[in-house]
Amino acid sequence: MMQKNLLFGLISTLKPSEVAEAGRWLASPAHNLREDVQRLFMALTGSDTLQTGAFNRRYLWEKMFPETPFNDQEFRLRCSYLLRQLEDWIAWKHWQEEQLYRANYTLAAYRERGLERHFHKRLSFARQRLEQSPLRSPDYYLALYDFESEVYHQDSVGERQRPKNLQAQDDALTCAMISLKLRQACFAQAHRQVSETDYRIALIEEVLVWASQLPYAEAPAVAVYREAYHTLTRPEDDASFIRFREAMIRCFSNFPAAEMRDLLLLALNSCIRRINQGQRAFLREAFTIYNLGLESQLLLEDGWITPYTYNNIVGIAIRLEELAWADDFVQRYCHHLEPEHRDLHFALNAARLAYARKDYRAALLHLQSADYRDFFHNMMARVLQIKIYYETGENELLATHLKNTRAFLRRRRTLSYHEKNYLNILQLTEQLLRRNAFDRTTAQRLRERIIATDPLTEREWLLAQL
Repeated sequence: MMQKNLLFGLISTLKPSEVAEAGRWLASPAHNLREDVQRLFMALTGSDTLQTGAFNRRYLWEKMFPETPFNDQEFRLRCSYLLRQLEDWIAWKHWQEEQLYRANYTLAAYRERGLERHFHKRLSFARQRLEQSPLRSPDYYLALYDFESEVYHQDSVGERQRPKNLQAQDDALTCAMISLKLRQACFAQAHRQVSETDYRIALIEEVLVWASQLPYAEAPAVAVYREAYHTLTRPEDDASFIRFREAMIRCFSNFPAAEMRDLLLLALNSCIRRINQGQRAFLREAFTIYNLGLESQLLLEDGWITPYTYNNIVGIAIRLEELAWADDFVQRYCHHLEPEHRDLHFALNAARLAYARKDYRAALLHLQSADYRDFFHNMMARVLQIKIYYETGENELLATHLKNTRAFLRRRRTLSYHEKNYLNILQLTEQLLRRNAFDRTTAQRLRERIIATDPLTEREWLLAQL
C-alpha cells in the first residue's frame, strides 16, 4: 500500500498550493537537474493516484516512461531522488518561515567572505529585527546570543583592546540556558504526573536560583517557565498558580502560538487537577483560561477543536452555571469538531446542558441519538443516565442500568484510574439507592465514605443526594 511508502506519506500531506510550490522547486535547475524526478512527482500528485492511494509501481512507471519496460530498481532509485529533493524543499520552506535566525545566517556568510561593509549594513537590520520582534521565548534568547556571537567574531578582527560585547553575549546565553532548562523541566514534570516515568533534570536547583536574580528574573521566558515549574512542583501552593497565570497573561504575545498553546494547556491541566481535588475556586480560573484560548484561537488545531477540550469547556461552564454561555459554545464550536464524530459530541453535550436545566426527557433523547463507542464518552453518557434515573425516582431502571454498566466495565479487564473511578461511582450510587432515608447514622457513614473515596469525580453530586 502506498500509505506505507515514505515518499507518498510526505506527498499526501501537501496542500494544493504546496504541490504547486514543490513543483516549481523541482523545475528549477538550481535545485534539480533530473527531468525523470519531475515526471515522478507529477505522476504521484495526479488526482487518480492521490484518490486511490494504491501504490502501483508499474502503473506509475508507464505514466512516466510509456516506451520503457518496467525496472523496479530504477523506479526505487527515482523515488529516493525525489524524496531527497522534497526533504530539501521542506527544510528550505521551514527556513523561509524562520523569524529569528535568518538574518544571522546572512551575517555569518558575509563575515566568512570578508565583506565587512555588507556585514555592517546587514547588522543594523538584523539588530532592529530582533529588537522589534515581540517574541521573548527561550528560542529568542538563543537567537540573540547567536547574533551577539556574530558581532563578536566580526569585531575580533579589529583592535584587541577595544571593548567587546562579551557581557551582552553572556546575558543572552544565560537567559537562553535558564529558560530552556526550565521549559525542559516543565515538560518532564508534566509528563511525570500522567505516567510513572521519572526524569533527572540536571542543574535544576542551580537554575532556579539564577532564575530569581536580576536581570534574568524579568526576562519573559524565564519568568513564565519559572512560575510554571513552581506550579507543577508545588500543587498545594495556590499562590504559585496565580503567579504563573499572571505571568502567562502578561507575556501572552511574547511566545510563538504553538508554545503559548502548550503553556495554556499546562495551566489548564493544573486547574483541572485542583478541581478534581475539590477546589471549586479553580473552576473560574479554568473558565478564564479556556476563554483566553478560544479568543486567541490557540485551542484550535488547524481549525479543529479536540473532543476532550470541547467536553471539558462545557463541563466547567455548567458547573459555574454559565448555561447560556455553554449553550452558545456547544452550538458555535460543534462545527470545529472533526466531522466523523461531530454529531456524537454535540448530542452528548446537548444532553449535559438539558440535564443541568432539569429537562430530563430532552437529555435522554439526546443520549439516545448517538452511538458512544469511545470508552470515555460511553461512560459520560452512562453516568448522566445514572443521575437522571436517580433524580426522577426510576429505581428499577437505575438498578438495571447499574448492573449493565458494571458488566461493561468488567469486560474491559483493566483496573486503571478511570475504571476505579467509575466502579466507585456505581458502588456508592447503589448504596444511595438501598439506604434508609430516615436512618441518620447510616447517612452519616455514607457521607464519610463518599468524602474518603478516591478517585471519585462525582463526589459533589453524590453528596448533594444525601
